[in-house]
Amino acid sequence: PGNLVILTDLAGGSVNQIAAKLMREIPFVLVTGVNFPLVLEMVYQSEDITPELAAQIVERAKAEMMCMNTLNAEAEDADLAEDDEL
Repeated sequence: PGNLVILTDLAGGSVNQIAAKLMREIPFVLVTGVNFPLVLEMVYQSEDITPELAAQIVERAKAEMMCMNTLNAEAEDADLAEDDEL
């Protein structure tokens, strides 16, 4: 892959702001708000990362984000419902 991809953590952060300004001068893909699944998928891509491919990877990474407290509460509620049925 020969294209440049820059990953930043915060859209409002100084690094992202500088990178966004640089996009006017240098062609690259800028993705902000990264998480580890996104980084892994970007690193292991065998093809050039276009803005379209980056958007697809971002959508898949979003699906990996969850609040475990909510999931645990839902699982406990389901377990209690099963116990009530027995």
